[in-house]
Amino acid sequence: KKLYRETNTKMENHFRMTKIIATLGRSSSSVPVIVQMINAGVDAVRLSSRFLAATDLDTVMQNLREAMRITDKQIGVMLGLRESDLRFISPRSDEIVHLEKGDIVKITVDSNFSTNKEMILCNNSEFPDMVTPGDTLLIDFGQIIFTVINIEEYK
Repeated sequence: KKLYRETNTKMENHFRMTKIIATLGRSSSSVPVIVQMINAGVDAVRLSSRFLAATDLDTVMQNLREAMRITDKQIGVMLGLRESDLRFISPRSDEIVHLEKGDIVKITVDSNFSTNKEMILCNNSEFPDMVTPGDTLLIDFGQIIFTVINIEEYK
């Protein structure tokens, strides 16, 4: 009996190495559904810009915050962009843009600009509304990591 209790205590404090990530969409983003997912063990949610407009993302985020409040659990959030949203190849020259750790790069939705070492073109005009300063952007499955420093108004 004593061995069982020690084992059980260790299991309660055990940190899971595997994480459960659920993709939220229009049909899976209500507060009750998200609460159910969190209670089932979801560690993070992924939001896809392919299927959700910026206004939908706001609603989903409000629902997620409410579900986290109800369950008293914090859940990670990932925003998935379409593959064609960020361009690391200059369309005018087909030259691959090489970045170094610590480089400061602007991401623009202004198609008058071309991707280069200082600026990356984003084909998603809603992108500035989807991110906030401090957000971490994982590109190419986390091989490139950006931190949003600020957002400038696009005219």
